[in-house]
Amino acid sequence: LISAFPYSGFLAMHLVPSLTSETAGSYAGLIASSFMIGRTFSSFEWGKASDKYGRKVVIQISLILSAAFSIAFGMAPTFGLALFWRFVLGLSNGIISSVKTICSEYPRGDKELETRMMALVLGMWGYGFLICPALSGYLSEPV
Repeated sequence: LISAFPYSGFLAMHLVPSLTSETAGSYAGLIASSFMIGRTFSSFEWGKASDKYGRKVVIQISLILSAAFSIAFGMAPTFGLALFWRFVLGLSNGIISSVKTICSEYPRGDKELETRMMALVLGMWGYGFLICPALSGYLSEPV
């Protein structure tokens, strides 16, 4: 979701050589937002699949597809393909909705356990929002 934020401007300038640091912002925004656009179109479908096939299956499929499409995004040779793979990455992401549903179903009415589980999920999500951009920014130019 957010790993592309630190380097999306540099990625846009790499994929579209005519861009400069002053003109790369809108392209970087397209890269960053294409994930959420894909997620917008698939969230309800992932929820239906989660109800029909089970939470575990949806989480496993989402993780596998997210890994594959992240690699495809990272290997994209053109700006158009990078947008496409980032969009498809968003389409394939049904993880957080299934995890939140598990957090509400698993405790079976125990509100304290449900609160602790949801706090853990959201807290780890927050840590991910802190650590992931820092790590991806550092690894984008490791030399």
